[in-house]
Amino acid sequence: MYIMKQLRLQIITWNVGGSETINNDQFTKLLSLDKANPVDVYVISLQEIETGFLETAKSFVSYDDWAKLFMSTLSSLGFYLVENVRVQGLSLSVFAHLTHLAFVRFVRTHIVRTGLAGNWGNKGGVAISARVYGEKICILNTHLPAHLEYDEARVEQFCDIIEQMDFDNTLPILSHDVIFWSGDLNFRINDFSRKEILDLIEKKSYTDLLQGDQVII
Repeated sequence: MYIMKQLRLQIITWNVGGSETINNDQFTKLLSLDKANPVDVYVISLQEIETGFLETAKSFVSYDDWAKLFMSTLSSLGFYLVENVRVQGLSLSVFAHLTHLAFVRFVRTHIVRTGLAGNWGNKGGVAISARVYGEKICILNTHLPAHLEYDEARVEQFCDIIEQMDFDNTLPILSHDVIFWSGDLNFRINDFSRKEILDLIEKKSYTDLLQGDQVII
């Protein structure tokens, strides 16, 4: 959760691995909709949505099945879609409660492809920019290269997204007041085996793990 001007955002990021959409009960559990959970804005970032030829073609003219599920469930609770942006397997949806919609303005989207030297959207980022109660807010969903040895590629693509994410060529990402960056970034922990990592987590030895954190080093 992040509190800004008494607004609560709940951000969900999930690599769905090409799986089918979940049902309403599963979605309710995912967002804790069945509990006392006062939220003003829901942000849902998905990676690896099914991207066959038919699904990709449909995405140009209609919302994907995941976004339709979100809209169907959340609208019954008074939340409405601010914007959805998708490129291939990446999808980002932002929902705001009806009481805040009048204060969400200048909504824009942008896409940065980093796969295949910037020509393919299997990796990259999708983003939504808006003014919320006068503050410039940017929300991103990104998917960076996997595997331990591609740490330099992840950093390079991270930088590419920052440099190229510019809404209508007038609003670069770093000019926003607040940036929420989510996704499957795929950064790893160097110098530890899987067993060692699990053991250190069990012992809550997080300082040791941070020494190998690729984001820091």
